[in-house]
Amino acid sequence: MAAIAVNGLAGYSKEKEVPAEEKAALGERDYSFGKGLAVAIFAGIMSSCFAYGLAAGKDIARIALIDLRSHGRADLWQNLPVLVVVLLGGFFTNFVWSAFLILRNRSGTQFLGAPGTNPMGDSTTTGETLMEADPRELAGDARLRPRVLVVNYLLASAAGVIWYFQFFFYSMGQTLMGKYDFSSWTLHMASIIIFATLWGIALKEWHDTSRRTKLLVTCGLFLLIASTVVVGYGNYLVAQ
Repeated sequence: MAAIAVNGLAGYSKEKEVPAEEKAALGERDYSFGKGLAVAIFAGIMSSCFAYGLAAGKDIARIALIDLRSHGRADLWQNLPVLVVVLLGGFFTNFVWSAFLILRNRSGTQFLGAPGTNPMGDSTTTGETLMEADPRELAGDARLRPRVLVVNYLLASAAGVIWYFQFFFYSMGQTLMGKYDFSSWTLHMASIIIFATLWGIALKEWHDTSRRTKLLVTCGLFLLIASTVVVGYGNYLVAQ
């Protein structure tokens, strides 16, 4: 909890150092740290339901385990059928919400390359930069060419596959943790924050921030790594 709090404070400190004009240029028209924090906490609580889904699907995993052993397969794959059921719920809610937004915004033609609204646009359009331009007001050549459209679909598909792999390998690791699999979700979430922070550092997201902000993100990263070590060591001691 302390690690998450320090990382949140680092993010807050970073946002305070970004000029209002730059925030508007990046599309942050309605910036509110309080609202963002509330949504993030709610999202974190709801994401834990995924772990509950995996726990509730143990009966499915047991059936899969029996079938795997009867065919001489490794126990490692027993949790994969559970993912089918758990992820089906996520697919359904995302599909319904996406379909609602597509119908409301009448943006279905964008799947075929038609231009749409610019989500990165400023709150006040001056037309001085390309970022502020509305693609619908551009010439007909603003429509994406088939080659670009195919590349976009491939990249989006690759992102989905990579996203799924986190649960693919997580379910395998959870199988190997045995009776200590209760701590697997904690390690998984901590690892996400750790590597997301490291990517931010590698991409120089914190490059122009103050020394105080850099110190906060460093301390937050250290606390996260320390927490994973403590959880892992605790499991090790119990296993002895």
